Amino acid sequence: MFGDAAEALRRERHRETQLQNQGAVVRRVGWDRAGTGEFIAQIQNAIDQRPGVHQLANRLDTPYRVWLAELAKKAS
Repeated sequence: MFGDAAEALRRERHRETQLQNQGAVVRRVGWDRAGTGEFIAQIQNAIDQRPGVHQLANRLDTPYRVWLAELAKKAS
């Protein structure tokens, strides 16, 4: 029904590698740790070390704030 789990994992790891090659920071965590204070502190630390808005590869022509405003406008 959902396809091969190993193939999905390979695709996910490949996408992570692509994002890392573009300068993204990837944090992998299990669902049991996703809401823990330790993980949230790691994420906050990563945000603090890399402040500012980063352009995403699939929206090079649209700044993030403009994209977000357009998204909010569509939702209303």
